[in-house]
Amino acid sequence: MGARPIEINFHKIKKTHFIPQTKDDLSNHLRKQYKFLCKSLLDIQKGDSDEIDRVALALRILFHTTKRCKGLLSQINAKIEILDTCPKVSLPQDYDEAISQQRLLSSFNAGMVTYTLGSIEKWKLTPSTNSSWVGLEEWWNRLLFEDNGIKFTPKELVCCIANTDGGAHIDPNLKSHYCYLERTGSVGGMYFIDGKQHFPAGPVKVILPHIGHEVVSSLKRSFPEICPEYGLPDPNQKF
Repeated sequence: MGARPIEINFHKIKKTHFIPQTKDDLSNHLRKQYKFLCKSLLDIQKGDSDEIDRVALALRILFHTTKRCKGLLSQINAKIEILDTCPKVSLPQDYDEAISQQRLLSSFNAGMVTYTLGSIEKWKLTPSTNSSWVGLEEWWNRLLFEDNGIKFTPKELVCCIANTDGGAHIDPNLKSHYCYLERTGSVGGMYFIDGKQHFPAGPVKVILPHIGHEVVSSLKRSFPEICPEYGLPDPNQKF
């Protein structure tokens, strides 16, 4: 005989009760978020930059912990290391200087993404030369770059997009330093596709997928049974 179903009389419930999710529940959530992240990264590599918002949302679900909520990796008490391929750099303050460098974020290109004047459609995954494995909190709060004295971390970029700019919510107002970076082009480039100039692209549109690749590599390494290969290149492969 099967197990007897649980009977709940909702009329007798006077306040909301919460039932903890099981270990299997959380593992299934991790599997799904990993799958969502991989699919978005694959679509981005095909030129769909709209998927960047979904990358930010998946990263927020995985990592972001506050007094009121816990990231999924914290809920499963994951003691894992995350791949870090990003050196600490300051972006050029002079736009002409940036253009003359030919590759706006060349110094950021320690690992996986070559960003040629902002062209998402011309991404190239390159071998990781300066990569290391760091703790989860260190990775989440590491310095990615500074722009006009403002420090940007994965946490800051992910939360700006996921919480306020299209990931999970759209606020009427954005943080000024994020808006200046992404909207007004304090640092940025132009799309050049088939010799034609297209819309401008800021560094956020490249950095978010970059760190998304780091997370995919890390989850595959730590949870191979539920995080399979989805066709994304290995950042440590030889070319």
